[in-house]
Amino acid sequence: MDQLITLQQRELELMKEGKKTLLSKMFPKDGENFPEIRFPGFTDAWEQRKLGRWEIFPLKPTLFREKN
Repeated sequence: MDQLITLQQRELELMKEGKKTLLSKMFPKDGENFPEIRFPGFTDAWEQRKLGRWEIFPLKPTLFREKN
């Protein structure tokens, strides 16, 4: 059982490393306008924008109660 857990932990670590690598390749490096890899259909250069240009509205969770 311990060996199975160890193998699963190693597999998880490898998947995390792969995810980190793919994410780093999906975003342009500093000073570049194109990432190393892209989804099909995306061909334009990336535009850099400051986050301050966008308004963020927090969502208010709504609680629903059953009426008896």
